[in-house]
Amino acid sequence: TVKLRLLFIKNKQLRNRYKKFNLYKISKTLSSKLKWGISYSVFDGEELLEKSLKSVRNSADYINVVYQTTSWYNESCSKDLIRVLKKCKEQNLIDEIIEYKPNYEKSAGKQELEKRNIGLKYSKKAGCDYFMPMDTDEFYLGNELEKLKRKISINGITNAYCMQKLYLTPTKRIQELPRHAVTLFGKINVFSKMKANKNNIILIDPTRQISRFFNKKPYVFLDIYMHHYSFFRKDINKKIRN
Repeated sequence: TVKLRLLFIKNKQLRNRYKKFNLYKISKTLSSKLKWGISYSVFDGEELLEKSLKSVRNSADYINVVYQTTSWYNESCSKDLIRVLKKCKEQNLIDEIIEYKPNYEKSAGKQELEKRNIGLKYSKKAGCDYFMPMDTDEFYLGNELEKLKRKISINGITNAYCMQKLYLTPTKRIQELPRHAVTLFGKINVFSKMKANKNNIILIDPTRQISRFFNKKPYVFLDIYMHHYSFFRKDINKKIRN
């Protein structure tokens, strides 16, 4: 129907506008039929969690937090962590809270991967079609996430990535962009796992790679960024220690 109508619009500018508008409507409809899930891995940095959640809540149908009260190196969490989690749950910023108990006989990397997979497991249970792993110091712009979801939906992208911008303070950004990317929404099914993949199309955190072996269609978005407040913490030394 769209192609037929385009034949009757002689003005090229109007024809392109009509085509773009219909593409937007179709992609928005496709996006709304999918369920989008996010999982946070939390130990510290809880002072940033509420604002991070607010930056993505409107773009996610389901959000869980997998938290731990001791670090990989047996350091206790802040006394504020549980209070912040409960507050965010009461505000409907979080749908589920899951506790992870570290096993000190395993490496930190293996446990982080286990923890991410727990967040993925609960997202599957919630019926999510797409999944994104996050941390407390990560922020997105709502309009960019919606644009991302529409592009993923209309183009059948299975694994989406973007670059990041690093911040020293809320208003001071490090000018040079990091060379490694971050995982955005990835298509999931019952077999999906977080698993390191040496053949990934771009360098990302090995604990954030969503496995997909068939019909993979990866894409790196260069017009969308994750805003990373990596150095903005109440206790930066605690982050470095752990």
